[in-house]
Amino acid sequence: MKKKKTLIISLIMVFIIIIAIGIILYINMNKKAKTLDCVIEKQEYTIFNFSYLVTGHCVNNSSKDYSHVKLFFKCYNKEGKYVGDATGNNKIGKTGVKKGETLEYTAMLNDNGSKKVDYCDFDRVEVKEAEKSNKKSN
Repeated sequence: MKKKKTLIISLIMVFIIIIAIGIILYINMNKKAKTLDCVIEKQEYTIFNFSYLVTGHCVNNSSKDYSHVKLFFKCYNKEGKYVGDATGNNKIGKTGVKKGETLEYTAMLNDNGSKKVDYCDFDRVEVKEAEKSNKKSN
C-alpha cells in the first residue's frame, strides 16, 4: 500500500513538472514572436547607381511603436553563392513605424556594376523601440 501511494505521488510530481516546463516554453516562444511581417515585392538591378535593389513592405503587427527599423537581405549569384547583404529602411525617409502601420522599404546592395547579384532573400530585421514620452500636460 505504501509503495502504491509513493508511486502515485511520484507520477503527480512528474506531471506537474511537465506542465511547468510547457508553460515556461510557451511564454518564451511568445516573447520571441515576430514583430514585423515583411514581404519582398520587387528585385532589380539598376544601372543608374550600379546597385541591386530590393523593395517591398513590412506590417508592424506588434503592440509597440518603433523609432528605427533596418532590414537585411542576403544576396546570391546565379550559382547560389552568397555575395553580400542588401540593407535598407523606409523608402520615404522615415525610419520608424508605429503599431498597425505599414513600412514601405528599399534595400540596396552596391555591386559597382558587376551585376553579380541574381536574387536576395529576407534575412532579418532590427528594430529599436520608440521611447515613451514622460511629458505631462497641464
